[in-house]
Amino acid sequence: MKKFFKILLIVFGVFFLILLVAPFFLKKPIEKIAKEQINKSLNAKVDFSGIKISLIRNFPNAYVALEDLTVVGIGEFEKDTLLSFKSFSVRVDIISAIKMTNIKVKSILLDEPRVYAHVLKNGKANWDIAKPSEEVAADTAATEFNFGANLKKFQIKDAYIKYQDDTAKMTAVINDLNFLLSGHFSAKKDEMDMKTSIASLDFLMDNIRCVKQATVGFDAKIDADLANGIYTLKENEIRLNDLSMGITGVVKMPNDSIETDLAFKTNKADFKTILSMVPAIYMKDFPSLQAAGTLKLDGYVKGIYYGKRMPNVGLNLLVQKAMFRYPDLPKSVDNINVDLKVFYDGSQMDNTTVDLDAFHFEMAGNPFDMNLHVKTPVSDMGI
Repeated sequence: MKKFFKILLIVFGVFFLILLVAPFFLKKPIEKIAKEQINKSLNAKVDFSGIKISLIRNFPNAYVALEDLTVVGIGEFEKDTLLSFKSFSVRVDIISAIKMTNIKVKSILLDEPRVYAHVLKNGKANWDIAKPSEEVAADTAATEFNFGANLKKFQIKDAYIKYQDDTAKMTAVINDLNFLLSGHFSAKKDEMDMKTSIASLDFLMDNIRCVKQATVGFDAKIDADLANGIYTLKENEIRLNDLSMGITGVVKMPNDSIETDLAFKTNKADFKTILSMVPAIYMKDFPSLQAAGTLKLDGYVKGIYYGKRMPNVGLNLLVQKAMFRYPDLPKSVDNINVDLKVFYDGSQMDNTTVDLDAFHFEMAGNPFDMNLHVKTPVSDMGI
């Protein structure tokens, strides 16, 4: 027995030593192959400071990470850093990694990604950098990557994303995006767990700040039929500032089209939540704002997204007997009542309608009333 344990200890020690030393021999060839293959596939300058490899850190899986990865444009976009990461790491099956074929990826982590998506006035986009598939195939040895059958975790940490469209004079900036998707993707049917949070969202259109430093969150459990591309939402919540909504329904992706049948409604019937959508109120003294009244917000997204075809969208907003008093105002705004119905036709936009049947409030005893009806917005807008 003593000899057996002695032999076992020696074997374990040698095995551990191999796992410890192997990355130093694998690092250089993997780094060379990675840079060559990435640059052959893209019309951009791709570089990284180095590769980290560990066969012990996540044993029995291997850990591989690209450090300080950058993707810089060429030509008109030579000054644009389209994409960068503090690290891009994957956890893979050790045997498949050693064979360098049919690599089975178990998890992916994008740490501190920085994304800058830019559309010029001539319509060219800086992310259109992929070489034609036939060109890549002729220049690159085919390697099969088995992601879907093994992936159990996909995570994005502390992301920054900026989208700038010069044709539409539109800019959107997302700060501190965190995303986690987990589940057993190897199963034909499984429950996926998704958690998303954005610390700050800004949106500008024609130099008008439509959204300022809004907080966003989306948590959901999704029943996924991966074999048929059917995803059923349950136990979920989407948050925008203080506004919280639940979404139920089904999303189908059988081919290139996306079929949606979703319904949403507010979780809290509190008028103050809708005020949090107004940046001027939300960013200053919002906690001390006095508000009362009931709120009902619901709607649906139903139809097919394919090409220029969009799903139909319906939205209903009802506010009753509401009031608010801003700290700097001498009087409160009372008796607020709103009845709004919006319908957007995704296939025939001319069928879109807006019906504001009631909009009433009283300020310092002075009443204000308005109603609005919009139809045929494309062919001959009627207001």
